Amino acid sequence: MARFLRDWQTQGGPPAEILIEHDGAHLDISIGDSRQLPSVEAGDLTDAELAREVIDHLHAEVVSYEGQQGRPLLPFCPTHGSSLHAQAVRSSVLWWCGTGAHHPAVIGEL
Repeated sequence: MARFLRDWQTQGGPPAEILIEHDGAHLDISIGDSRQLPSVEAGDLTDAELAREVIDHLHAEVVSYEGQQGRPLLPFCPTHGSSLHAQAVRSSVLWWCGTGAHHPAVIGEL
C-alpha cells in the first residue's frame, strides 16, 4: 500500500505507518499503533481486487481523519478537485474520479 501512501503524501497528507496481515482468507489492516480497521474477507479475490479492498479501507479512514481535521479530502482529482476512489480494472488498481467519470492515474502515480 506504499503506492496509496505515496499519492496521499504527494498531495499533502501526513505520514502514516500501515501494517497489513493476510492469512489467505482474511486481511487485517492497522494504522499506527492504535487504529485497527475491520477485517476484509479475502479468500477469492484477485490481487487487484485485494489491493482495491485495502485501498478502499485506507481511503475511508483517511477521509474520516481529514474531515475531522477540517482538511480537504485526499487524494483528489488534479482536473476536477473531487475526491478519488480506488477501482480494480483487470489486473490494475486505478483512481476513479466520479465527477469527470475518468481514471486520472494508476494508484501511486498521482
